[in-house]
Amino acid sequence: MASLSPSADLVPATQFSLKQLTIIYNQTRVDYLVPMPMNMARMQEYIHVYDVDLADSFVAMQDGEMVALGMLGVRAGRPPTRNRRIVDGGVARRGGAQRHPVHHA
Repeated sequence: MASLSPSADLVPATQFSLKQLTIIYNQTRVDYLVPMPMNMARMQEYIHVYDVDLADSFVAMQDGEMVALGMLGVRAGRPPTRNRRIVDGGVARRGGAQRHPVHHA
């Protein structure tokens, strides 16, 4: 099972292009039973539909490589304790990215 090193740097997703976010998203899903390929247009739609806040979402970096993605959705109109949730997350394994869900709500 892939895991993040304690030395991994969490970088706000706003620091990455849509293309880079799409790449790491796909790397965390290569072992899905049903393929779920993402392209940049779908990623943009996903960010919009699930109210992903890229400033509070992150890409984990280890040794200069993107190794994980955590996307946080923020829905307006919910009580403050319920308006933030992890939409999706995954860790890529070096040498053959493998998805390990963090939480999917």
